Amino acid sequence: MKILLIKCSFLLCLFVLAADAQVNRHTLRERLVIQDLSRVGAAQVTYLSMIDIGQYAPSLARLHEVGLIDAALAGGEKYGYSFALHTVIGSPGNPPSFSISATPRVYGRLGVRSFFYSPEGLFRGGDLGGRPATANDPILEDDACTNGGLLLNEQCIIQTLRIIGGAQLMYANTEGAGNFATLSTLGNIGLLDRRTASGVLRGYLLSVSFTNATPTEPARFTVFAVPQIYGATGTRSFRIDTDNVLRGADRQGGPAAPDDPPVNY
Repeated sequence: MKILLIKCSFLLCLFVLAADAQVNRHTLRERLVIQDLSRVGAAQVTYLSMIDIGQYAPSLARLHEVGLIDAALAGGEKYGYSFALHTVIGSPGNPPSFSISATPRVYGRLGVRSFFYSPEGLFRGGDLGGRPATANDPILEDDACTNGGLLLNEQCIIQTLRIIGGAQLMYANTEGAGNFATLSTLGNIGLLDRRTASGVLRGYLLSVSFTNATPTEPARFTVFAVPQIYGATGTRSFRIDTDNVLRGADRQGGPAAPDDPPVNY
């Protein structure tokens, strides 16, 4: 009888360990998927503001053609998820838009939660039984960047700065008439989501410095990101300027400098 109980306990332990491992794999995949959704969002903003002014890319393949995303993501399948991009072409009175969804290819085995992302910068979805997420699904407050560690915070804030840089260029090309704006202004007109516009995000403090155009000088901006708690929520400080080059270095909690090395990851 004792031997039987020991065997049952051993099998139960194996079952629990296997279940925990599956949950951990799902969590890792979800974080990677969310990062790639953010990457597509940043790529679309760059495409709209610098490549096809005023229009988003019509496909993931097009974003890859201009070097903004990797080949695997452009193929629409990555990390056990299927990615689908939908783009709305802008016209007078109808601004351009896009949305991208990520759905587990095999629900339960390769993933559980479905995700939806659009220019508002918020993730929506949840455990939807394998169906694609839409704009009508709940906002997910626990995206990959809110529960991550120091390294993940840094990776996510890099993507966020690229989005802000693209939003600044979009503003200058439209309502700004050549000038740039604060985070709150960008948020009020829908170019940034509410969390980014608040200036406190993913363990970092965000701030903007800008000068308006003059008869002799063009307008310029710099967006700074410094760790909220140096060494705990982040180590490197970052900045993105009008030239759209993102730079960063360990500044002991101080702001990044204009001569810091470019950051590509």
